[in-house]
This record gives sequence, C-alpha cells and structure tokens, in this order.
Amino acid sequence: MQLSEEVRGYWDMRSAGFSDAVIDELGTHGGEIARRVIAKTGIYPGSRVLDVGCGPGLLSIVLAREGADVTGIDASGRMIAEARENAGRFGLDIDLRVMDAQKMDFPDGTFDAVVSRSVLWCLEKPGQAYSEMVRVLRPGGRGYVSDGNYYRRLFDGRYAFRPEPGCVGNHERFNRGNVDFGIIERLAEGLPLSRLDRPQWDFGTLCQMNVSDICADIVRRPNSAGEPMIASFSVSFTKGGDGSICSQQRCPNRPKRTAPRRWSRITALTS
Repeated sequence: MQLSEEVRGYWDMRSAGFSDAVIDELGTHGGEIARRVIAKTGIYPGSRVLDVGCGPGLLSIVLAREGADVTGIDASGRMIAEARENAGRFGLDIDLRVMDAQKMDFPDGTFDAVVSRSVLWCLEKPGQAYSEMVRVLRPGGRGYVSDGNYYRRLFDGRYAFRPEPGCVGNHERFNRGNVDFGIIERLAEGLPLSRLDRPQWDFGTLCQMNVSDICADIVRRPNSAGEPMIASFSVSFTKGGDGSICSQQRCPNRPKRTAPRRWSRITALTS
C-alpha cells in the first residue's frame, strides 16, 4: 500500500472524532477563524472559494456562513461524508468532493481564493499541492495556508514542545473509536515535511511560483529546553502581480539563519 493511501486510511478512521472536534471548534472559535481568513484573503459574499483538504468542513462552513460560494475537497471519502452532514446541520449549500489536493480536477483560474488548514504536512507531494493551488486561482486571487511543524520533532529534537499544563488536545478529547495515534506518527516518519523547517520551506517553494505578497504569521511555543520554536503558522500570497514581496521584519527570538533571503514579512504571534 502506498504511503498516501495509508494516510487516507488513517483519516478515514479519524473522521468521526475529527468531526466532533470541528463542531466544538465552530461553537467556540468559528467567528474568529472566519475573520482571520477573510482578513488575509479578502473573501466577500459571492467569492468563489476552494477549501483544500477540507476534512469535516471547518473552513468551508465558516466561509459559507459569510456568504462565500465554497467548494471543499478531501482525499478521504469519510471526511467528505462528515463535511456534508455538518454543512446540512447549518443549512449550508457547499460543493463537497472527494479529490486529491496534489492533482485537482478544476480548470485554471477557477477560484477567487484558495484556503487550507492543517493539510500540507500530511501530503507526499506538498510542493505539487501548492502548484495546484496557484494554478486554480484566478490572477490576483489570494491563497491562505495554515499548518504547523507537527511531527518535526521526529527528526529535530528542538521541536519537542513543552506540554501545556492542563491542556488536552482535540485528538485526545475527540477520539471516537479509540484510534491509535501511533499510526499517524509512524506514517509521519515517511512524509517529507516532517524533515523540513517551516514556514521556511513554504516561502522557498512559493518564491519559485507565479505569486507575490507572500506573508506569514507564526506562533512560537517553548520546547523542552525552554527555547521558543515555530509551532504553527499561516502563509498568505497573491497569484501574479509584479513579483513584489512584503518588507521583511525580524521576529523576536528568531534563531539566526532560519529564513532564506526572499522571506517576506513575518509577524510573530503568541500562542
């Protein structure tokens, strides 16, 4: 069985519990998530939006509630089934399809905005997924990718983050069927982004494409030694343009030489 099929099988198993987590997050942070994504993408009522790796539909739902015309894709059929059920729960009409983010079945320039949340890290060909996102954007369209260095610790101990006291993650809180989390950790050992520092890799990849205005917001957490490391981030960009990038700003406590010269603005956020 190919790695991508094993990853899809894992998320099929996690779909019901992950859907529970999405419903919980919609109730507690849905409005905040929508505002953040809209601020980065300029999505407005009627915007054609693609949610790449939509899972049970978190971004699809929050953006559809704001009036966007949303299409969501995911490689997991069970995730799409959960997304359809969740969209129906909110009375939303969202076009949800089983599709590979690394090979999309859309014409060039179909969407005004492309968004993605916690997806690229678990792909075999994440660079190809970025290429597809850019391809299906219209000229001047905006991209937004939220992700993290989730399993970077497997190859770099500096990313072994200090546990937050009293904090139980959504995986643990919503694990319907008692799925073995060791499965995804084993699979992550074979995924390329587990070996690469991000969003440095994201910037280097996007700088080779027809995009501009590449920016990142980052969240740092202390590792086991107390050193602040990038735990999660979001990257936004515009298709086409004049090739300009945002002015560079240094993040507090950023380790030396963690970014290529063509990095754009980086805003440090607290967790």
